[in-house]
Amino acid sequence: MPHPKVKLSDDSGNAVSVTSNRLDVNAYLSATPTIDIGDVSLLLGGTAASTNVGANTDQTLRVTMAVDDTLTQTLLGLSHANEDDGHTSGDKGIMALGVRNNSLSTTFSSTDGDYTPIAVDSAGQVYVTDIWNSFTPKQTGEAASTSGHYGIGALAVRHDSLSAYAGIDEGDYTFLQVNASGALYVDIADGGQLDTIIDTLETTLTAIETDQAAIEALLITIDSDTDAIKTAVQILDDWDDSNYANVNINLAGSDAPTGGGAESGALRVTLANDSTGVISIDDGGNTITVDGTVSVNSHAVTNAGTFAVQAGHDITGMVSGINADIDTSAEQLDGGTDGYDVACKRVDLKASPTNTDDIWVGDSGVLANGLGGGIRLSPGDFYSIDIDNLTDIWVIAISADQAIHFNYFT
Repeated sequence: MPHPKVKLSDDSGNAVSVTSNRLDVNAYLSATPTIDIGDVSLLLGGTAASTNVGANTDQTLRVTMAVDDTLTQTLLGLSHANEDDGHTSGDKGIMALGVRNNSLSTTFSSTDGDYTPIAVDSAGQVYVTDIWNSFTPKQTGEAASTSGHYGIGALAVRHDSLSAYAGIDEGDYTFLQVNASGALYVDIADGGQLDTIIDTLETTLTAIETDQAAIEALLITIDSDTDAIKTAVQILDDWDDSNYANVNINLAGSDAPTGGGAESGALRVTLANDSTGVISIDDGGNTITVDGTVSVNSHAVTNAGTFAVQAGHDITGMVSGINADIDTSAEQLDGGTDGYDVACKRVDLKASPTNTDDIWVGDSGVLANGLGGGIRLSPGDFYSIDIDNLTDIWVIAISADQAIHFNYFT
């Protein structure tokens, strides 16, 4: 069965609201009764306050001491001093305490570097090591210092600029004076001897400067000589078309002559039989006699004197031909590749002037790129060769359909 419903209202007749099945109550205590509210957690920023002792975290509760608190005033009244600060009337401080140790036998710490309290006797006096009786004074003339000797360090007053003490009369005790670096001020009693030493030193330095000038002059001369040697060595090292050296050719202990070649000491040379250079013959206005057969190509022969040939040629016939279809593959002069036997004594060849590309002439290994050797004939070029058979002459063109004309002599 349904539960009975009860409606609550305040003194003014306003209904009391309910949130999440809980009655909304706005109440306060008008007196100060004793109420047990149970355990309460202190939250800082939504997180429980830290209870760590001495550990400072984000949840540590900060407490400010009141300025009128007796302890605060005592701490605020303490003064502190920096190094070299002067004393001021009314300065305060914290009294240093020591631990009473009647026989100075108690050890407060056995670890080197630990903090430890100051030990005092029953009267509160600080124990101090007596080092005076440990000193071993030495007098002038005694033995040299040995390990274990002690002494008292001499102290001096720092004066950045040397000045006399006021009120100190002759014969009074006074302090030694040192500069900012601790160096002792010294007054030279006999300045005359020092002046003599300085004069001697200056004379010596002047002599050294004179010798140095002579040494510098000598070094300049040496440097000039070494420059000349350097230049000569560079010429030897860098011989080329712009740097020449005179060299004498010596034959059998004598310089080779430079005359016309009739001298007994003339240098003899042999011309290579495969030379491709040009040989110029000067007959000196006389007759040059050539034994054997002289073959002349298309070049003109200039003969200012008499050119005599002792023996005539033995050619008795001539045959003309043309190969009008030289291709990019090597072939024999007449166009074949299987070999033929056509005896001859000389062959004249001329590339057709109407050719569009070059022809190479050589043996069976001739190539269109020239790597197989041979003679390259451009359109219109002429070439003549003494040979005993046409089968030895091969041709190849750089491009197809080139022609070559030839005469062979029998």
